[in-house]
Amino acid sequence: MLPDLPILKNDIQKFYDQYIREKVNSNNGIFNEFPKLLSHEGNRIRLLRADGTVQELRPKEFIADIVIPLADNHQLTIKQRKDKIDEIAKKLYSQKIKEFFETMSNELDKAGQTIDLKGEPLNIDAVFTCFEKIECDFDEEGDITTILAPPNLILELDKLFKQIMTSPELMKRHEEIMAKKRMAWRDREASRKLVG
Repeated sequence: MLPDLPILKNDIQKFYDQYIREKVNSNNGIFNEFPKLLSHEGNRIRLLRADGTVQELRPKEFIADIVIPLADNHQLTIKQRKDKIDEIAKKLYSQKIKEFFETMSNELDKAGQTIDLKGEPLNIDAVFTCFEKIECDFDEEGDITTILAPPNLILELDKLFKQIMTSPELMKRHEEIMAKKRMAWRDREASRKLVG
């Protein structure tokens, strides 16, 4: 019988945990640009919002597992083992993204920042209404830095933006909204307190 090697097992477990964490985080795409808070201890987070309200949050637990029959375990190649670990990371990432969009949807509903089209397809008026509701950040050239949209709306938004860009009347309306958004962004940037 082989000896039990608890220190080695622990080191391997730490390696797998770190690998999965990095794999999940590397898939984040646009979410990697968002600020992150690493909580080393405790079972809740108190969030102080800009309006002065306080919200208590509890960390969500994401669980993923794979099944490897004992008889097959010794036959797995390194690549097959890596694929199994990647499968865990993919499941965890899917749960994380689903939770993010559900939380965002709930919070935006509470804040009155959502638009219900009542089953109608996305249209130009809805796009303009969305732009009027959101806070935008701009880059050095004056372009919006990021717009986050669900994958199923990207093609539809692209079609609508092409319509806006080819219509002088719609383009004028778009520029009026963007001018207000740029001014609000400049005001926010100017009023930021710099730490020195």
